[in-house]
Amino acid sequence: MTGPRWENNAEANPQKQLVMNNSKSLSSLSNAIILDREEAYDASTLNCYAFRRGTDSVEGHSLAVGNMVSGFPFAVEGVTFQNSECAYIAGMFSDYTDNHLELQEALQAETNGFMAKKKIRRFNEDKKRADWEEFNVQWMLYCVWCKVVNNREFRDMLLAIPSDAVIIEDSTFQNGCTAAIWGTKNKVQRQLINEYKKKLEADGFSKAAIKKACDEKRLGDWRKQGVFVGKNLMGKILMLCRDAVMRGTTPDIDFELLRSKKIYLLGKLLPFDKIPTIDTTVEEVDDAIILDHEEVYDPKTQNVWPFKHVDDIVEGIKLDLCNMTSCYPFEVEGVMWRSSEELYLAGEFSNDTAEHRIIQEELRAAKSPYAAKRFVKGKHRKEVREDFSEFRTQWMLWCVWQKCKSNLDFRKKLLSIPNDVILIEETTTDTGGSGQTWGCSNRELVEARKAKAQLLTESNTDLSKKNLNFLINIETNAIRNIGIFKGQNNIGKILMICRDCIKRGIEPDIDLELLRSKQIFILGKLLIF
Repeated sequence: MTGPRWENNAEANPQKQLVMNNSKSLSSLSNAIILDREEAYDASTLNCYAFRRGTDSVEGHSLAVGNMVSGFPFAVEGVTFQNSECAYIAGMFSDYTDNHLELQEALQAETNGFMAKKKIRRFNEDKKRADWEEFNVQWMLYCVWCKVVNNREFRDMLLAIPSDAVIIEDSTFQNGCTAAIWGTKNKVQRQLINEYKKKLEADGFSKAAIKKACDEKRLGDWRKQGVFVGKNLMGKILMLCRDAVMRGTTPDIDFELLRSKKIYLLGKLLPFDKIPTIDTTVEEVDDAIILDHEEVYDPKTQNVWPFKHVDDIVEGIKLDLCNMTSCYPFEVEGVMWRSSEELYLAGEFSNDTAEHRIIQEELRAAKSPYAAKRFVKGKHRKEVREDFSEFRTQWMLWCVWQKCKSNLDFRKKLLSIPNDVILIEETTTDTGGSGQTWGCSNRELVEARKAKAQLLTESNTDLSKKNLNFLINIETNAIRNIGIFKGQNNIGKILMICRDCIKRGIEPDIDLELLRSKQIFILGKLLIF
C-alpha cells in the first residue's frame, strides 16, 4: 500500500471538526476542562476511567498513565527522565544553584517515581523554590506533554482510551493535602472497599489476595458507583494531552509564565521558545490507506484482524463490524436506520422517482439487513442507478461515518481496536461478485480454520453445541498469520479511516462534492451533504 489518497489532519481541514450525537463530542469535552476547578464526576452517568495503580485497566485498556509509572522514558529539552514524577519534581528544584543541580541529577538517575517523591523530594522540601506553587501545574502539563510527544508507547496507550472517557486519578485512599487536588475521592467506593476488605480478612484471605480482589471490584462491578470529587488536575492534564494529539494540535501551555520563572534543568536555562510537537501524529496505517486500490496483506509481518461473522472474537474483542450488523442503529436526517447495509443499499435506488422511494421502503421493512440485500435488492437488481458504481465507495464511507457519529457503542467498538491493527473483511467464500471490492480473499487461511474447526468438533464431543461453537470461534479466529490476503478491502479501510478520525477528533475526507453532484434522494428527501 502506498501514499494516502485522503487527508484528515486538523490543519488541512480546519472546518472539519467531529460532532458526535448522544454524547459529549471530543471538542466539547476538551473545551469544558478547567484546571483549577473542583469537579464532581458521577460514575453512574459518565464513562469514568479512574486509575490508582500502574497495573489498572478498564475494558481491556491499560491505565498505566500515572506519574509514578516507569517504563515510559522521555526527554525534556534533551534531558531524559524515567517517569514524569521525576521530571515534575525537577521543576521544584530548578534554580541556578549547585544544590538544585545535584538534586536534578539524582532525579534523572532515579527510576522509581515513588522513591523520588519519598526520599529526594520529602527530605529536601525546605530547599524547593519559593515560587514553586505559582507554576507547578503548568510545569506538570509541560512535562506530561513532553512524555506524550517523545514516547510512542505512552502516546498509543493514551489514545487507546475511548475519546468519551473521563480520565480520573483516584486518590480515595490517599491522605496527603494534595490528594483531592491532583486527583479525586469517591466516598461510596471507599465504603464498599472497606466493607469488602473486612469480609475477606474475616475469611482468612492474605493481604495480596485482598488487594487483588478489591482492585477487581473497583475496576469492574463498582466502576459505576459513587461520585469522584476533587480538582483532578492529573486526569485533566492527561485528557488535554490526549485530545490535543487527536486533533493534531498542542495543549494550551502557559509558556509566558514558565519563561518568566527562569527554570534551569541540569544547568541550562529552558527557553520555552517552541512547543514540542509530534512529528507523525497520523499512524502509519492511516498513511497507507487508498480506497479502491488492490492490496496484498501479509499477516506474517502485519497485525491483521480479519472479520466475517458478526460474532467473530479476536483477542477478546467481538468484531461485529460488518455492514450486516444490526446492533448499532443510527440516525440520518431524522430517520433511524437499523444497519449501514440498508442505508448503503438505499443509495443504489436513490433517484427522485416513486419507484425508488418504494424500493427504499421495502429495504427498511425487510426482516434483516441480509434479507434486504438478498431478497429486496435481488428482486430489483435491474432498477439500480446506472451511475452507482461512480460513487459507491464514497457513499459507503459516508454511511459508515454517520453510524460512527450517531452511535456511541459503535464508536467505542472501533476505539477498542489497537492502533496498529489492519482490519480486513474476509470474503474468500463470498459469491456475490463484489467480495474482492469490499474485502479480501485468503484461501489458505480459510482451509486452515476449517481444518481446526473439524479437529475441535471431533475432539470435544462432550461439549454442548453452544460451547463448542464458542470454542471454535475463539480458536479459529486465533489463526491469522497464514496465507496472503488479496483484494481492495474497502470496508476494512473505511472502518480504519473512521477509527482514526474519531481518535483525532476530525472528519474523514469524504468527496462530498461528488456525492452532491449525484443528487441522492433518501425517502423522498434530497441529501445536501
